[in-house]
Amino acid sequence: MSQNSLRIHFMSIAASDKVAARISEISSEFSYNSLSVKTVTEMADRLADFEDTPFCLYDATAVASEKVLMDQLLLIRKSLRECFLCVVIPDEDLNKWMDVVKKTGVNLVLSTSDVFKRSRLEYVASQIIRASYIQVKTSEFPKDILLEFSLFHLLPLNQRMLPVLPRGTAFAEARMKKLEGIHELFVKRDELDKYKLYMDSRHDVSSGGLKARARAKFLSLSSGHSQLVFSLIDRAEQGSSKESKWLYDRCEILAKELVMALSGLSDAWEVVDNASLGEFASLERAPTVASYAGLLSLLSSIGQPVEVMMSALLADLGMLDLDPLITKKIRISQALEKLEPAEIKEYHKHPQYSVQHCEEQNLALKPGVQKIILNTHEKVNKSGFPNKPPGDQIPFESMIVQICEMIDNAMVIRLSGNRMPIQDVRRQVLTQEMTKLENFNYGFLDKIKPVI
Repeated sequence: MSQNSLRIHFMSIAASDKVAARISEISSEFSYNSLSVKTVTEMADRLADFEDTPFCLYDATAVASEKVLMDQLLLIRKSLRECFLCVVIPDEDLNKWMDVVKKTGVNLVLSTSDVFKRSRLEYVASQIIRASYIQVKTSEFPKDILLEFSLFHLLPLNQRMLPVLPRGTAFAEARMKKLEGIHELFVKRDELDKYKLYMDSRHDVSSGGLKARARAKFLSLSSGHSQLVFSLIDRAEQGSSKESKWLYDRCEILAKELVMALSGLSDAWEVVDNASLGEFASLERAPTVASYAGLLSLLSSIGQPVEVMMSALLADLGMLDLDPLITKKIRISQALEKLEPAEIKEYHKHPQYSVQHCEEQNLALKPGVQKIILNTHEKVNKSGFPNKPPGDQIPFESMIVQICEMIDNAMVIRLSGNRMPIQDVRRQVLTQEMTKLENFNYGFLDKIKPVI
């Protein structure tokens, strides 16, 4: 297969071999097709290679002047209009270059420390590359419908997305016939809110209709969560709380809507499970864990469901501040056994980093949310972290988040590909924990037992 027939997922424009090597390492681990060029001129000469590339990282560490930076960023944006553009700036030049960068349509700014000493780039790449298109069911779109968003079909041979229903085009019978036998289509992640509004407008009160609307709300929450995380790690937003506060409030609204939708379903756990996304450690799984946790909070009358959900969404934000070697070891082994003592000590700080990071970005968390976040990894036998409080001082809400993360971990497909029904997984996790009584106290487990 020729290079032009392969979709490039991750491109870098990097004069630094170190930056290019970092991109290559991430791409190798996550199976992304990547391509690196040294200069913007080389990028312009090879535009055919970068058709439909979702993610471009531009290394600005060797830029000589503001004018050069401005000219190069404008050329990249003009050439790659639909591409998510991330710029890497030296730590010492963040204030110097920021005004220029903000004027050029850049999507995200990271520092060199963010790229080499933290795990932010892995998360951003996984969101932009793996989750830029979201699967929806073809049956959700009746004949002659006019949509405010576009629908796409995945061409499996070269992994390219083919537009099959552009925005504002009628879903005519001829188009429907071409899609016979295709049960799933795709929506762009940044159009999920329009998809959610469409699903809300259908007024289908059947079991299938209610499930579809709940799934659409879950997908919107997932998208809102990643937008919030991007805002919190974006150096261009450093010190400004306006956007982060708006996105946090929006996630609260979406969480409330999702809880209400799930409360009306008899098989709400299955709806969340079937809508789940994610591959990067625990943070990308946060919307799934949060949805489980909100549902369990509601059913067990423990805490406020939306507060529990928001805590779960942010509990592992601090993972992005850990060294890439630590998070890579955790992803590969799915356990902590491969970590050195110093790495384990650093990993144990990530709940504190989660709260600290929000504070540094002027995102004022409610005291209840902070307390839940700081205790989601604590255990009644004091083997947890970071503070090892007595078991009776660990909030039940934190225990909800922790047991829902256990359930989600058991549900994620591992190399064996074996997947148990989620009701069996829930019962298995509960039985194991009631037998051990190491992570949770009996009072908590007894309270959730009837509804889990």
